[in-house]
Amino acid sequence: MSRRDFLAVGGLGVVGLSAAERAARVRAGLGRSRTCVVFVMLTGGASSQETFDPQPQSPRDHRGPFRAVETSVPGVFLSELLPKLSQRAHQFALVRSLHHSAAPIHETGLQYLQAGALGNRRSRPASAGSRLQHLSGFPDDSSVPAYAVTPSRLALNGGGPLPYDGPSDQAEAAAPAVIDDGAILLDAVPDDAQPRRLFAEGFEAQSPEIREQYGRTPFGRRLWNARQLVEHGASWITVNLFDRLEGMPTFDAHGCGASPATLHDYAQTLCPQLDRALSGFLDDLQSTGLWRDVLVVCTGEMGRTPRVNPRGGRDHWTRCWSGLLAGGCVPGGLVIGSSDSRGAEPSDRPVHLRDLTALAWQAATGGCVAAPAQLAEANPLPELSAVCV
Repeated sequence: MSRRDFLAVGGLGVVGLSAAERAARVRAGLGRSRTCVVFVMLTGGASSQETFDPQPQSPRDHRGPFRAVETSVPGVFLSELLPKLSQRAHQFALVRSLHHSAAPIHETGLQYLQAGALGNRRSRPASAGSRLQHLSGFPDDSSVPAYAVTPSRLALNGGGPLPYDGPSDQAEAAAPAVIDDGAILLDAVPDDAQPRRLFAEGFEAQSPEIREQYGRTPFGRRLWNARQLVEHGASWITVNLFDRLEGMPTFDAHGCGASPATLHDYAQTLCPQLDRALSGFLDDLQSTGLWRDVLVVCTGEMGRTPRVNPRGGRDHWTRCWSGLLAGGCVPGGLVIGSSDSRGAEPSDRPVHLRDLTALAWQAATGGCVAAPAQLAEANPLPELSAVCV
């Protein structure tokens, strides 16, 4: 099939094809240019100062209690809370100027990351993953779904998975498979299908070496789930490092009420788990040869305030934060954009959050399927888009 034919199919512009025929042609095209996209969601919105963009020159009440440390890339620093990732900085790129101007709440960032656009009271745009699932067709018993979420759909914040907004009789086929820490939760997948067999044993049944590599933590288990999905042909995977935001320490570290985490939790649990699990995941992709066929996007739906609040946490901030990109189409050691001296605003090369979604769509389709209309205003990072197709 030619690029023109594939583009027409992707845009649903071919008349006379059944849904099955259209899906088969799209799968054939995707198979030749496939990159699996893995969104590692730092659920709640992680602080850049404590992760990917420390501010060693800013006042202490801005930079926080932790040091910036050198990485494997000269002149690039990460937080001391990420020692393993610091040793691997030559393998990934950083984006230090993410932003959006919508309301500083979880829902807006999650909608941008999932769909590239915001909804309204009447409707929400479909997630890019559900659109890709719809184009690929519902999988047969021998394959894994194109679109999967682990460990579950994010709840309790209004930013759960966005539904497919096409014909109602196709909505179920466009829904993600949900991999809940070792079990697949999708009624339409038969009990003896490949996805269920794939996760029958689960992370705890893996070798001690694998469990140690990823970390014997929820983060490690969820990224191991993602690795299994990558190997067996999924196209769009969302890893929610937390499946809820209330009543437990998460990256949403206000230090009060339903969001009790503080920067102490970043040091004691959140960053150590992230550091080991994400490093183990990247190492596994490289050692198994899956690296060249993957785009990893690791960020949160927002950042945190430049100034530490009186409770030892940081509050919502959408004007500047950071993310990490990795995989075969990502030049290692690259830094895109920069923040100002206090991490409050982009000082160079602002990157809107929806641009990451547009880049992911381009990578997942090999540039052969027209982007959904909701991504029309996005700019899919020209530094990477030419090599992610």
